[in-house]
Amino acid sequence: MHSDLFSQFQFKSLPRFSFQKDIPFSFSFTDTGRGFDVIIVADEQVVTYTVSYLTDAVKDLLESVIDILYGIGDYDKYFRTLREHSRCTHDCEGESYVYDFKRTTINDVLILLRNSLDLIYEETLEMYGFDADGWWIEENINVQEPVVLAIRIMEVTQAYQLYLGCKKILDEYGAKEYKLRFGYPFPMELFLKLKGWLKQLPEFYNLL
Repeated sequence: MHSDLFSQFQFKSLPRFSFQKDIPFSFSFTDTGRGFDVIIVADEQVVTYTVSYLTDAVKDLLESVIDILYGIGDYDKYFRTLREHSRCTHDCEGESYVYDFKRTTINDVLILLRNSLDLIYEETLEMYGFDADGWWIEENINVQEPVVLAIRIMEVTQAYQLYLGCKKILDEYGAKEYKLRFGYPFPMELFLKLKGWLKQLPEFYNLL
């Protein structure tokens, strides 16, 4: 992915993580009967959109967040380092919501969420900024698409709040009912991987 993508936006920094106060960030998923309502609260900003059942929304979001978690994220075979950038797309049948996540330090993550009629994510070498022959190419999407959210947040805050959002919907339906209702299996392996990453942190050891 072209390295200049994130430099073109202003990112609001959210307050640092603390158990002594309310966390000003959350993910939640609500079944509407026609799709998932994805609700993101980031300080005073609330983002809500309905994602189609044709999209495996919970899995895609979990996968993208885990991909760049420090210590368990994917290894980038092209740059021979831990991956620092991931992306997922939520199809809303007529428009898309595209997430770009970038780990900037060992503790912080940038979240860029854009809304578009035609933003497309393809698992190709273009994601790394190279074409099939190994030549550097320009960013393959229009960076000027409407920005819905642009924040800097602690990695642990993002991971914990996504875990809570996934746990809530799992507790509500259970794995069997989730698959019957939404057409996809609940991404249990990813969910447990995220939980395991959190449990290795002292503040979460007895909490999860």
